[in-house]
Amino acid sequence: MATAGGNSRLQQQLEEKISAFRGVQKEAQSCFERRQKYSQQLNESEMVLKELELLDDEANVYKLVGPALIKQDLVEAKSNVSKRVEYIQNEMKRIESNVKGIESKQSQMQEEILGLQQQLKSAQ
Repeated sequence: MATAGGNSRLQQQLEEKISAFRGVQKEAQSCFERRQKYSQQLNESEMVLKELELLDDEANVYKLVGPALIKQDLVEAKSNVSKRVEYIQNEMKRIESNVKGIESKQSQMQEEILGLQQQLKSAQ
């Protein structure tokens, strides 16, 4: 049977792991929120691009800049929206990669926490 000092050391390690795990959970939540935001922006930008594709080459396109509408060339508008879609897709890939890393880290931390809990339980 372990000593009381060993138990308190295990208890302290467990509390530190749980605290670190909560930090990782907050990080994961932040990534999920960013992914959701980018997903919404991607949907909006893709809809705009589809609408621009429906326009005639001579159609007038306006861009909202502050409180004013500024006339913009259709080709330039399509290019800008396409670049935005590409940027958002790259950001979503980066976030997805971060999410996978965080999920892996969470899984590993859960196993460590369970191991410490079992050690603590068997030491009592």
